[in-house]
Amino acid sequence: AEATKPGLDDFARAGDDFQSEDIIPARPPVTHAPIQRIAQNAGAAALGTRAMTKATLAGSGAVATVSTTGTNTYLVDGAFYSFAAWTVQAITATHSMFGQPVAVQPAYTQPIGTTAYYVVALNAAGTVGVIQGSYAGQAIPAISAVSQATIGNGALPTVPAGYAPIGIIKVVSTTTAFTPGTTLWNAGGFTATFLDVSVLPTVAP
Repeated sequence: AEATKPGLDDFARAGDDFQSEDIIPARPPVTHAPIQRIAQNAGAAALGTRAMTKATLAGSGAVATVSTTGTNTYLVDGAFYSFAAWTVQAITATHSMFGQPVAVQPAYTQPIGTTAYYVVALNAAGTVGVIQGSYAGQAIPAISAVSQATIGNGALPTVPAGYAPIGIIKVVSTTTAFTPGTTLWNAGGFTATFLDVSVLPTVAP
């Protein structure tokens, strides 16, 4: 007998019994953390490490230290901490513009004709950190396994993890080089502006 060729109706009937699972097994749905959630988590972390009161950071006279007023509170990773008023708190730089300890990336003396920002911060142990920013045009050497050589831009420095910023010192050096913790506030040849903060501003003041 002559063999018959399958027609369209035969394929249609076969398709009625066909299931995609016969070829491609079902997969569990793949979920990804939304970008919005990631941004919210980062924002929550920033809000959880911050100053909660105005410290009234100040420095003046024939000293190279800073003072604050009253007892102040701050958060580190969502937990409350406090510190008593400072009268002669040293501000020797402890961290670099990238938030690295000065043992890894050394501090520098701010040259004449430059502007730099110094962020004063505290960690959960009450240790004071002074993060020294770069100045525009500064040649910053590479740090092995940390960063490449780059040029400073005079922006606010990066605060290391676990430190809550309480204030910013903006130093504009005109005729005197400035070394934090060494140069006296009344030395002349530079101006220092103090700003209390809860978190770092998005734009340098």
